[in-house]
Amino acid sequence: MRRRYGLRWLADLRDPWTDIYYYKELNHLPPARWLDARYERQVLEQADAVLVTSPSTKRLFQHKSARIAPEKIQVLPNGYDEADFRQPSTPPQDALLITHTGTISETYHIEQLLAAGAECARRYPQVPLRLRFVGKVSNGLRQQVVAAGLREQTEFIPFVPHDESVGYLLRSTVLLMAIPDVANNRGILPGKVFEYLAARKPILCVGPSGSDADTLLQECGAGPALPYTDYAAMLARLETLAAQWQRNPNLDLAGTGYTRYSRRALTEQLAKVVAAK
Repeated sequence: MRRRYGLRWLADLRDPWTDIYYYKELNHLPPARWLDARYERQVLEQADAVLVTSPSTKRLFQHKSARIAPEKIQVLPNGYDEADFRQPSTPPQDALLITHTGTISETYHIEQLLAAGAECARRYPQVPLRLRFVGKVSNGLRQQVVAAGLREQTEFIPFVPHDESVGYLLRSTVLLMAIPDVANNRGILPGKVFEYLAARKPILCVGPSGSDADTLLQECGAGPALPYTDYAAMLARLETLAAQWQRNPNLDLAGTGYTRYSRRALTEQLAKVVAAK
């Protein structure tokens, strides 16, 4: 189509192709892997513009071929719908409630955070600590919650519609996010991180320091990423939040940096890419 009609080709790849963290689990035969790599390189070389969701993915694609101009690859992250956040934020007054929404399993390695949460609860008995998981939670992670001694403080809620999920975010004190502990995870930016930011809550992010998620969260004042095994950093972060909660149970953030990730703002960026010559 591009060659026949002279149309400008914008390839919206979003995430890695042959380097996506679950690629090996697809069990492709060698010929299929070869074809995938070939098609990936052809798209990157021949498209007029390529859209990806993170700077790390851009760097990953740039190294696929010397024929790929850096300016061809545009970073356009996922975002949030402003209409979803017109309801008010109402964090609980009787507990420091940490909420996770979406799918999570033991492979996300939050066991050190759970241990730090249990220790924080022991050190701050005057700050009732609660955990809430909304969505699919693996049996392995449920066992980690029990092993940490947090079962009585933890609520598990099955899948809910999107608008209800947003409501749970807004009725929380702090939000929990974890980056999968897999190869090339420094470029993983879960779509929900932008809704987390729009909820204006502090974010406990378990994942690699210096990653795209870490950079994004710190730019928006939501907190740093906490490496998987850094128990001391996790405990220090939780203790800081507990001390702040004692002074004021509403820990909502005042910054507005997250607004650049509204889908309205991102669509304006996309329009510029589409209109470019």
